[in-house]
Amino acid sequence: MSELPETVSAEKASPQQLPDETREAPKLNYGRVISRSIVGLASLVIVAGGVLAFGLADRWMPAQAPEDSPYTQIELSNVTIQQICPPVIEATPQTVIMPDGTQGQATQKFGFGTSSTAAKLTTLTGAAVSPTQVDDSAFIISGENQSQPFISLRADSITGAGHQALSSTQCRRAASITWLSGAATDRGNTADLILVNPAPAATEVTITGWGASGPLPSIPETLVAGKSVKRIKLAGQISEAEIITLKVETDGPAIGAFLATTRNDGLVSHGREWAPALPDPARKLVLAGTNLSAAGGTLWITNPGEETTSVTVSTLSSEGLNPVAGAEDLTISAGSVLPLDLGGIQTGLEPLFIESTQPIAATALTTQLDEDPTDEVVTRPATDSAGITSDYALVGVSQQVTHAELVVPQGIKADLLVVNPHAQVATLKVGGVPKEVPAQSSTTIALPSSADFEADRPLYAAVQYRLPNGKAAISTQVVKAISSVGGQYTLDTRP
Repeated sequence: MSELPETVSAEKASPQQLPDETREAPKLNYGRVISRSIVGLASLVIVAGGVLAFGLADRWMPAQAPEDSPYTQIELSNVTIQQICPPVIEATPQTVIMPDGTQGQATQKFGFGTSSTAAKLTTLTGAAVSPTQVDDSAFIISGENQSQPFISLRADSITGAGHQALSSTQCRRAASITWLSGAATDRGNTADLILVNPAPAATEVTITGWGASGPLPSIPETLVAGKSVKRIKLAGQISEAEIITLKVETDGPAIGAFLATTRNDGLVSHGREWAPALPDPARKLVLAGTNLSAAGGTLWITNPGEETTSVTVSTLSSEGLNPVAGAEDLTISAGSVLPLDLGGIQTGLEPLFIESTQPIAATALTTQLDEDPTDEVVTRPATDSAGITSDYALVGVSQQVTHAELVVPQGIKADLLVVNPHAQVATLKVGGVPKEVPAQSSTTIALPSSADFEADRPLYAAVQYRLPNGKAAISTQVVKAISSVGGQYTLDTRP
């Protein structure tokens, strides 16, 4: 990879024209490399009083079967959707250390929200759980007779000793393959891989990882017993890794795989967060939730393939995509992760567009200081926040949505972050209230409570959560599309 300068001139790169999508003045001033180196529903379907497990995207073919073959057409109308919520990142009480050496016990609160009005919460063994009294354990959310998926969210907060932190994760359906990125094990940081198996049978899990210097050391295969939770402390197996990207695969029943992270500078806490679950690697990615304070952040780009890739990071303007000076044609070695400092970007909502010659994955970290200056219009290098208590959000890859459910747990503030990549004004309704997003721009909309999201064209969106008593504690979730899960499918009737 060619070396990039620490700073670059303010001269702007030429904007790229977008294909009927995307275009405001370029806001990233420079990029600095700081290191080198609802798709396929899987659910339980009630058919004639029995339960049939299947993965629609993986196993069902749309072609009509011959009349003499052992197939039949079935109409799926009574669908049970099951989601998994993980246990909390850390147990309480937790001691918080401030930069001046003072410490105190932290208080933890467990939050939960769902867009389903009929979903039932249970433990892994089937005991009922009250939605208003979720604790630090894993639990299952089941919704029967569903015509479309619902969205559920776990949001936990910790406050004490003058510090506050917020973490959130979307509860997810069990999956055979899960991509996760955003953890670290260097400088006192921790990373725990939490595997939740809701099935009665055990499943074997294979874990593949990549870091800034290349593929991570081999992690032994692990067996997760039926209806149980297994926590793997990665710091004991992957030492001094500044960034970790994982691919978790099962040979057996699908599971919920979650990556819990904490970030520290020595004893000074920088908060804790869940790493986002990412879609399969692709050549074009959009991160719509990069809402930046003066403290800046870091973009991690993972090349899990066997070939070197060339990557360009761009921002959105009224003229199209503007490549970031210093982040054009970056070379990422095969099997490695490239961290890119987001210092020098204009503060506020600044979605990132990434193009690559090979399939890649990406996650961004945005930092919020406990005492963050509000008059700075350009982000500082990420290293400038060392030694200052803060919280952070991990931002995953967004996909275009026209209809979605937005969930805001009780006692938490939220903002909807919307990106319109089209050359025309986009019209949307949030909770039935009409809104407009100018062409090729992004906007922030206050979200006082859970609401429906409907747009007249595909948009990118994320929700940023905060504690109600300040801006320091943040967490971000991408908005995911919802679609019908019923319909007619071909069933193989052979025993």
